Amino acid sequence: MENESIEKFLDNQVKEGYISKDGTPLKCFNCESKELKDNITDSTEQGIMEYEKVCINCNKIVGCWAYGHWQL
Repeated sequence: MENESIEKFLDNQVKEGYISKDGTPLKCFNCESKELKDNITDSTEQGIMEYEKVCINCNKIVGCWAYGHWQL
């Protein structure tokens, strides 16, 4: 049951334009601005390991990417 709720939530977020199908944030959940910037939070010689998408308008974090996956 719970997985179905999460699936519905994510589908709704895609339909409303907040995230892409792969989970990438597209607009701010707080102010709905589409102006987002990347803040690198962890990197190594091999590349970027973690970064955040931050709203330029209200400075809220709208998603975190770590090791190949998005957290909203």
